[in-house]
Amino acid sequence: MLPDRILAVKDDIHKTEGYKQAKNCITILFTYNTAGIHKLNMATLPVLYSNSARSWMTAEIFKNFIPIVRRHLCSRNLPEKAVLLLNNCSTHPAASTLRTPNGQIFVKYLSKNTTSKIQSCDAGIIKSFKALYKKELVDGDAGSDRHITDYLKELTLKDSFYLTAKAWETVSKATMRNCYLEEGLQTSPSRTGSTCGPR
Repeated sequence: MLPDRILAVKDDIHKTEGYKQAKNCITILFTYNTAGIHKLNMATLPVLYSNSARSWMTAEIFKNFIPIVRRHLCSRNLPEKAVLLLNNCSTHPAASTLRTPNGQIFVKYLSKNTTSKIQSCDAGIIKSFKALYKKELVDGDAGSDRHITDYLKELTLKDSFYLTAKAWETVSKATMRNCYLEEGLQTSPSRTGSTCGPR
């Protein structure tokens, strides 16, 4: 995810070397509330990690994610209530299977072909994250004498996790709120007592 453009004079005798794009893939599931106040907390690594053979979201990952949302709410002493808005994709499991037993946390799929119009992530949150990730990636190489290709070869999945976490932490609350407002979605920072208990 390095910048794919360079500044160089056309006839510069010192040609700038390109680099080969890595074939390793990471898929990120962004989770946050409309006010931009709550982002899912992390475990041992600075991200929650699941493995998938092709780096795709799977039905199993989604199903395992619902209890994670509940635990996050409980850890913040928040009510055990959440609606998870997801884009409509044929690979996603049925919404009826993505809910807590008490039905307080559940998934709603956006209507087909509306992602570019009303999905807040597409309104700028992912763009902001990518820009911040690239900045972290470039900053990590700027302080060393290594060539960029050597830097990329030495970059591990663990390094990517930490870069991802830092970039995600840097996406501002204002960016998140503004993206929701641009899409016409209102935020209501309601905080009632916690209803979390053993399930």
